[in-house]
Amino acid sequence: MDTQSTKYLPGGFDQYLKLSKAIDLNNKKILFIGSGLERLLLKIDLSLFPSVYYIIEDHESLISTRYLLSGIKGINIRMMEFDNTDFSPDEFDVVYVQGSIASDKRNKIVKEVKRILKPGGVFCVGESVKLVTDIPQFVKDMYDNSGIAPL
Repeated sequence: MDTQSTKYLPGGFDQYLKLSKAIDLNNKKILFIGSGLERLLLKIDLSLFPSVYYIIEDHESLISTRYLLSGIKGINIRMMEFDNTDFSPDEFDVVYVQGSIASDKRNKIVKEVKRILKPGGVFCVGESVKLVTDIPQFVKDMYDNSGIAPL
């Protein structure tokens, strides 16, 4: 059960590499949002962070994620809605999202991230974008079948 192979993550591992070069992640409380980030979490040095949280929006992804990351200690994996989390205001130094807010709830999710992000915190987001109005039908079908609403 490998959800990573069925989900395209815009930017791949490069998004995290660019983030880690742009800011010092050492001792930052970080939140990862969205299914499909398991391979990323297996690659990065999680000991940099005093707290690592990972939220998933549905039960199937939660089970899969817990299975895939079962050997990794220090990750707090939870299921909750991205636009209505249980976190306190100003809780995180970094919120990392990759391919998980391109939906009709995008504005509510961004508002929630702003609420839980500390002042001066970093919101790192990578999403699918549509740069032209007319896209090939097979690409439109991909977006429609996966529920992606590109920017």
